[in-house]
Amino acid sequence: MAPEMFSGEPGNAATDIYALGVTLFRTFTGGFPYGNPDATTAPRLKRPRDLATLRPDLPAWLGVALGRAIALDPAERFADMAEFAGELEAGPAYAPLPVRRPPTLYERAPVRFWQAVAGLLGQALASSLWWK
Repeated sequence: MAPEMFSGEPGNAATDIYALGVTLFRTFTGGFPYGNPDATTAPRLKRPRDLATLRPDLPAWLGVALGRAIALDPAERFADMAEFAGELEAGPAYAPLPVRRPPTLYERAPVRFWQAVAGLLGQALASSLWWK
């Protein structure tokens, strides 16, 4: 439940975004972001737990997007669900290029690779028959 709902405010788009952000945070970490034991109690922490600390394998931009969705102040959250969904679908504003490595022999010439493997296996078979 969004923090503003504890003071009696009705649900709106901001509370829905908060709920989805908490659900996603729970999906990734298994716990609530503000340390409360369940979804119906008030947040115990003033700041959410760091997603990068709990799940270092997740990208940093995801933590930023979820942090904005679960902000205690509704004015700091996304304006609407479409903006939140767009942020999640787009990913980071700047994605680093993947590290390029030279292609392996198998990637460059798979037929030659398997010919070489077959040749080595043929030689191994011939040598095993020779040494008997």
